[in-house]
Amino acid sequence: HSIKFGALLSHLQMFSNSGMGQNRGTVTFGSLATFLQGQTAAYTGRNIVVADREFHINLMGFYAQDDIRLVPRFTLNLGLRYEPMTVPQEVNNRWYTLRNVKTDSAFTQGQPYQNPSLKNFSPRVGFAWDVLGDGKTAVRGGFGLMYDLGNVLFALLSGKDSQPPLILAYSVNSPGTLSLPFNFSGVSALKTPTTIDYNMRQTHMLSYNLTVERQLPGNMSVSAAYVGSRGLNLLVGIDANPLIPNILPGGQLSWAPIPGTYTPARANTNWANVTLDQASADSWYNSLQVVLTKHLSKGLELNGAYTWQ
Repeated sequence: HSIKFGALLSHLQMFSNSGMGQNRGTVTFGSLATFLQGQTAAYTGRNIVVADREFHINLMGFYAQDDIRLVPRFTLNLGLRYEPMTVPQEVNNRWYTLRNVKTDSAFTQGQPYQNPSLKNFSPRVGFAWDVLGDGKTAVRGGFGLMYDLGNVLFALLSGKDSQPPLILAYSVNSPGTLSLPFNFSGVSALKTPTTIDYNMRQTHMLSYNLTVERQLPGNMSVSAAYVGSRGLNLLVGIDANPLIPNILPGGQLSWAPIPGTYTPARANTNWANVTLDQASADSWYNSLQVVLTKHLSKGLELNGAYTWQ
């Protein structure tokens, strides 16, 4: 037995300011001539009630692994990792989320999502087999379940710039002379927020491989491996408040208005399109990897690799 174990404890502090860069607003001109004259066609901008935020997060990792040499020709690797994190907290409780996109009419103050990481147990298993017992042919394999804790931080930062009541977005389509700062008096705030899924699931990946290695004459070796992975609950932004389609005869869907019969409407009439960052995407990766190596001899080492995926 060769046993390893350890722990990782991290405290992160993220400082963010929503009042910088292009997020302040954009101006559209109808033509080069109107641009030169300062006559705008439309402009968008934001009323930033609170710009500065400070998030605190604690990350933890605990692992143990045992490499067991069952017989001289076969070694088994067994491991387990537990990797939770705390829900990010804004030190002044300046955080709001739309907890139920289908029904809520306002953002709720408090933690941005329920913690999905408390069950982050990651098993690992692998093996190495000397097939003929002469040290020239080996078969190796492994499997691991791994969690991604950092992706949710991107969702937090992307959502904070369109989050009522701290930040309100506006759009004005009335042509006029450009003036700064933008004037949004008498204009209603846009109902197009960005929020994070309150019932966020934990992003994780299944990783697996199987390799055959063979020593060749001339101080060379070759290996052929299948390497694959399966990503689950990957982060993606979706429109969580779509228009309800009109069902035409024959089951065909249409979003075109029909006077007196059908007017396009959102599922939640309190909002227009709502960008929701949620963990609902997935991925596949499969590959054949072949490596030919001439080990160091007489001052020369060569390596060639080919991957088909």
